[in-house]
Amino acid sequence: MRQVPDHYLPAPAILLGWAAWQAGDGALAWVAVDRCVGVDPHYALAEALGSILQRAVPPESWEPGFDWTIGLPSEGLL
Repeated sequence: MRQVPDHYLPAPAILLGWAAWQAGDGALAWVAVDRCVGVDPHYALAEALGSILQRAVPPESWEPGFDWTIGLPSEGLL
């Protein structure tokens, strides 16, 4: 994240934060949220992930309810 220009930072920071939360690394998730908010204080996904972290929601509680493969080519990737 140190090498990402500020105007590109919010999306990859929150993706890192989401992955960190899913992996059980709340500290890294908070760092990603803080970095994102430092660049874009109104980034909606940062607000959502920050709320999840603030309420100490365990990653096991998230049930996506959708198929990640929708829209992917049927050959070669899966």
